[in-house]
Amino acid sequence: MKNLLLLFVLLFSKNIYAQTPIALYPDIGITKVMTVKNNVTRLCYSDLDSSFYYLTYDGEVYKIIKQGSLFIDTLMYNQSNHGIETCQGMVIKDSTIYISGNNGINNPLTVGKIMKGTLQPNNARFWSSFAETVPYETAQQFDHFFSGLGINSTGDTILVCSGSRGDHGEVKTNGGLYPNLRNVAITSVVLQIPTSANGIVLPNDSVLMDNQGLVYARGIRNTYDFAFTASGDLFGTENSGDRDMEDELNFLQRGHHYGFPWMMGGTYNPQQYSWFNPAADLLINHQSGSWNQGGFYNDPDFPQTPVGLVMDLPCKNLGLSAAYMRDSATGFTYDAAANGEYIYSFTPHRSPLGLVFDNDSLLDAFYNGNGFVLSYTRGDSTLAGYSKLLAPFGDDSEDIVMLKMIKDTISNTYSFISNRIVYGFDHPIDAVMLDTSIYVIEIGYAGTSSLWKISLPKKASTSIAENNSAELLVYPNPVKNNLEIVLPFQQEEKCVVSIFDINGRSVYSNKVSAKSKISVPVSFLVDGTYIVEVRNAKHVLRRKFEKQ
Repeated sequence: MKNLLLLFVLLFSKNIYAQTPIALYPDIGITKVMTVKNNVTRLCYSDLDSSFYYLTYDGEVYKIIKQGSLFIDTLMYNQSNHGIETCQGMVIKDSTIYISGNNGINNPLTVGKIMKGTLQPNNARFWSSFAETVPYETAQQFDHFFSGLGINSTGDTILVCSGSRGDHGEVKTNGGLYPNLRNVAITSVVLQIPTSANGIVLPNDSVLMDNQGLVYARGIRNTYDFAFTASGDLFGTENSGDRDMEDELNFLQRGHHYGFPWMMGGTYNPQQYSWFNPAADLLINHQSGSWNQGGFYNDPDFPQTPVGLVMDLPCKNLGLSAAYMRDSATGFTYDAAANGEYIYSFTPHRSPLGLVFDNDSLLDAFYNGNGFVLSYTRGDSTLAGYSKLLAPFGDDSEDIVMLKMIKDTISNTYSFISNRIVYGFDHPIDAVMLDTSIYVIEIGYAGTSSLWKISLPKKASTSIAENNSAELLVYPNPVKNNLEIVLPFQQEEKCVVSIFDINGRSVYSNKVSAKSKISVPVSFLVDGTYIVEVRNAKHVLRRKFEKQ
């Protein structure tokens, strides 16, 4: 994420604020499971004992146990067991726990580590080094270290992101210790390590890493979450730095390059060009950390893009949600989705996390087979702890956005339709999908860190399909006063009529009984683009319309 350490500054804010998430669809349930410890960073589920575990930034691993109707957490392991000082990753596979992070993050040199906790016959765990880097140079600010940790769908390969050294490819001397140093070989990569490994030393040398088959992908800034689809395609979420460039959802493929530092989101990094004048760049917020630290400057020594390098673009966000941008010519922010534009993933500075997929297709048709992603950053400027970088976009964030993934098999790329379904979390940082529920763990403020259960509707035994052949006709379109909805029903049916704005927020919902036509008053709506949805026991039908 933006700066590893800044993520946790919020924990010590004097402004205590607690909130309850709100569902934007009536068939979504929300339950608070429990209050958890501060500094949470990861949530995992173990099939072995049917229990949740969560990890804190300082290395404590808690198991969540149900006692009657209550849930309690009990400390299982800490630094004295696994030996990692600052932890950002955890996965559980069968009876084995893997934890990743770094030692010495405030020192001139750091070591990235993955520790392996193997369950013993007496139920104790034996902790051993799975992999660790040779010591490599820290940047002092905008170090992203070992962040995302994942395991592939066959369970034979661990993936770990070793994030960028710096915000956007600038020189980071660490107080003069490392003149002219930017990224090094072991940073800005996703590494792959077979689970059969033991005590691997990861070199800070590109040729050696390639020869040992350790590099999965390059051009990575800070992939914090990995998730596989049912078909085995791998995706990762990424934050794009202090300049207003899109945060990313990447379709990660072995051997590919994802642009950093020459491209972030769908935008080329201007610091690589001789004409760059940061003072005139309207996409640089002068309240950002990188600006205040002098990270944006005319940079004639910025490395040239290697000849022949192919850089993969992030997935396209086709709307409806999380698609705000800033116009580089005027400096004004706008809702790109409302203008019918796509962007290369998400509103800048949202910090997408907690990526999960309905891989077992257990959900109702509207949700079935889709992905779901959290957004960490607070954009609502009326609340304590809001981001001065995100707030200008008018994107509240702190939500779950549903992703309907669309694969172009010819170009082997993905786009997605985004739909905000739950909002009002307090800095959500990780998620687990279990059956038809998404469990979300949030940082909150001191004493308010929580675990939430988001219950989604299960697919009926007689599948409720989103009926694309049964057309929903709406008129007039554009509309001023009353929207007329023509239904494809042959007999009177009970249904729910809902209207959502372009960000997925519900602005109208009503239960009706109708046979062929419904009239809905819309004069109260502000002008803009909306989605009308009619849902009953057999159909989920939607149509876009314009209010004028």
